[in-house]
Amino acid sequence: MPAIPVLIFNQGRATAETAMRPIHLRVMQGLRARIMAQLTAATEAGDLANLAPEDAVDLFLGLVQGTVLRWRLSDCAFDLVAEGLRLVDIQIALMCAPGPEV
Repeated sequence: MPAIPVLIFNQGRATAETAMRPIHLRVMQGLRARIMAQLTAATEAGDLANLAPEDAVDLFLGLVQGTVLRWRLSDCAFDLVAEGLRLVDIQIALMCAPGPEV
């Protein structure tokens, strides 16, 4: 895996992305804000386990970014949307507040 950072951060790519960086940053900030609003509402409603929304949003963004990176490195060998939904369902289940003791 050490080659991955080299591929991501090589000079040619960094130069080409200079113009795109502000756009990517704005998109990611918008996505982060929308996810944060949903997680904050879920926390206030008691639907999330004892987890700070700031931490939860980082977990979700990491899931999205990691899945997209894996998809690209696999030469788009799997259904990105289906895999993303599957992993988000798992993430949500892990974050849900525990139900009442039976």
